[in-house]
Amino acid sequence: ISALIALNILVGRAFSPIARLPDLFSYLISRRKDMDLKKMLNQAPVRSDTRKMKNFMGKVEFIAVSQVYTNQSVAVFSNLSFVFQPGSTTVITGGNSSGKTTVFNLIAGLFAPTRGLILIDDVNMEQISPKWWRHQMVAVPQQPEFFEDTILNNLSEISPDFSEQEILTALEKVGLQKFIDQSPNGVATNLSSDNLKYNLGFRKRLALARASLSSGNLILMDEPTEGLDKSGAKIFYNYLNDCIGAQKTVVVFSHDPAIIKGAGTLINLDHFQKSAKAADFLNNRQER
Repeated sequence: ISALIALNILVGRAFSPIARLPDLFSYLISRRKDMDLKKMLNQAPVRSDTRKMKNFMGKVEFIAVSQVYTNQSVAVFSNLSFVFQPGSTTVITGGNSSGKTTVFNLIAGLFAPTRGLILIDDVNMEQISPKWWRHQMVAVPQQPEFFEDTILNNLSEISPDFSEQEILTALEKVGLQKFIDQSPNGVATNLSSDNLKYNLGFRKRLALARASLSSGNLILMDEPTEGLDKSGAKIFYNYLNDCIGAQKTVVVFSHDPAIIKGAGTLINLDHFQKSAKAADFLNNRQER
């Protein structure tokens, strides 16, 4: 029995790339691109996780992406297709459980979609080196986390080549200079993985300081101003405006009216969530 189970798992993994081929062919037909099929297949199916491009231009594309978690029977969203063009500003909204954090994690490369493709400058994300990809992003999650070490070491996580002065400058830009100056150990102050030790505003500022040390062309933020006072929100507004001015690709998940107002494109995930529920309902009826 155990051998059969192991064989079943291996067969499932072997056929997983084949299951994505319908999405690929559907995309090629619907978009009617004059693209050589052999070239597209060479980009899409290989799972090397080692590719590093010379220059990331800032383009991210979702092709018929669907996400279903193993402990759920209903898809979070279905057939999500759109392109984040280089230098564009996109705000993504949606109600609770609409999949905003899931899309954030998919773009960040924390896991692969259940179905569909994600392309980075027209290259399948599954080929991309995760370490290289992390350096192409300025990512601030909704609930920032840090490992148990000093502020200096947490911020040096982006790159050990940053000097202490560069890290102090990043902390000053997010309004944490006073905290550092008044702490007995300065940047050697120890952080904790326990989120309750520091309030959300402090953690978000610190996460922005850490992320801003990256010179990546993709700005990825999940509810950046949620739980912040006016001064904290203003720091994020100014940073986002600077990134927009620098023609970086900005993707923000937010309900903040000020951020929505500055969007070039607005995507509401509730539409895709309803489509996912309808598709699952029809599939269940057909099975019965």
